[in-house]
Amino acid sequence: MPPQPLKTSPVRELRPALQKQIDRVCRDCSQCMRCVAECRFLKSHGDPKQIAESYAPDDNLFLGLPFECSLCGLCAAVCPEKLDPVPMLLEMRRETHDRGEGDYPEHKGLRAYERKGTSKRFTWYALPEGCDTVFFPGCALPGTRPETTLKVF
Repeated sequence: MPPQPLKTSPVRELRPALQKQIDRVCRDCSQCMRCVAECRFLKSHGDPKQIAESYAPDDNLFLGLPFECSLCGLCAAVCPEKLDPVPMLLEMRRETHDRGEGDYPEHKGLRAYERKGTSKRFTWYALPEGCDTVFFPGCALPGTRPETTLKVF
C-alpha cells in the first residue's frame, strides 16, 4: 500500500482589509523608530513594520498583541512618513475575533458598553485631518481636575 499523504490543516487567508493594511505598513514604514521612542506598546513589541512582517494569526502571541495597543494614534502623529499603523492593529483585532479568539475576561466591561449601543465594535476615532499636535492628558487628570486640564491645554 502506497504511503498516505500527510494531512495538513487548511491555511486560512487573512481578511483582505488586513492584508491591505499589512502590505501598506510593510511598504511605507521606514523603521525610523520615532514611534517606538514615544509609544510604550511599540517599545515592547517592535516597530510597525516588524509587527506587520511577523504577523501570524494562528500564533498565540498575536491573539492578544493587537488588543494591547490603545489605538490612540500617537504613532501616526509622530511619524515623518505620515504612516498610521492603527488601522492595521484594528484589522488584526477583527481577524482575531473572526477566528473565534480574543474573548478575554478583561474585555467584559467593554463588551457590556458595546451591547448598550453606545459604541460600535472596535470603533476608533482618528486624529483630525492636518493635526500636528496632540494633547494627551490621559483619564485621571481631566476626570479629577478638569480646570487644571484646561489651564495646561
